[in-house]
Amino acid sequence: MNSSPDARVPKWICKGCKPKPCSPALVTDTASTQGELVTHTELPPSLSGIEDPLIVSSLLDQMKLLRVELAAVTHEVSSFRQELALLKGTLSEVGKRVDSVEARLTQLENKAPCTISESHLLEDFAKLKSDLNEREQSCLLNDIEITGITERNEENLHHVTGLIASKIGVTLDERDVVYVERSGPRPAYNETGERSRPRPIVVRLARRSIRDQLLRAARVRRGVDTTGLEIDKEPKRFYINERLTKTNRVLFYHAREEGRRNGWRYIWIREGRIYAQRSKDTAAQRIKTQNDISKV
Repeated sequence: MNSSPDARVPKWICKGCKPKPCSPALVTDTASTQGELVTHTELPPSLSGIEDPLIVSSLLDQMKLLRVELAAVTHEVSSFRQELALLKGTLSEVGKRVDSVEARLTQLENKAPCTISESHLLEDFAKLKSDLNEREQSCLLNDIEITGITERNEENLHHVTGLIASKIGVTLDERDVVYVERSGPRPAYNETGERSRPRPIVVRLARRSIRDQLLRAARVRRGVDTTGLEIDKEPKRFYINERLTKTNRVLFYHAREEGRRNGWRYIWIREGRIYAQRSKDTAAQRIKTQNDISKV
């Protein structure tokens, strides 16, 4: 290659180094493609002044992505509105049910004073209490209660019961006694080693006929004491009675007190039931509750 070193522009270039002329068709196609891209793309007014087609194409792609995301957000908002509508309907149904329940309660409260009164409730409660007391008393029909016997620290109650029965003329076999024990809280001992106030002796018998025999013998020998039984140093009177529930025991006590004030002559117990009679010429009255005492 023949060229001058001082020359900035080569004067002569070989055929291999000469640039080939562009094809007129290629130039035409490229220009037309770029023209179509710029011409046929819808550009917003803010991008109309941008001449670079690559920047315009990138901005248009980003706008398309934003449109897709906006459509997804719109769909989510629409589904959320539908769920809110369903929730609103459910809350409305629950509110209707609550209103219905409140209306029922109000109706029952308005009817309650008319159908159920306090006096009726008290009467029912008293009847239930009386029925329970009678059932409890029926479980004690084979029991007797012996009072007035001195209580010691070490005592054989089976032996004491046998001595008391023999004192009133009844012979008890070991098989006739189911169990025997002291009833109630233990009082304190005194200086002589005896209880200050002896608890009653409760005896459960195997048969009611034996219990009735002991009660009849105790009535016949009313006023008998412990003379000759080697139980007490000094003779003491003892008493044999039917065993009562706590309710009947208190009721019997109140009945006797009122009977003394009002001059009632006979107040007794038979088969766990309390009876009162003013005199021999009047009829006997059964007492079940405290109200019966005031009525009688």
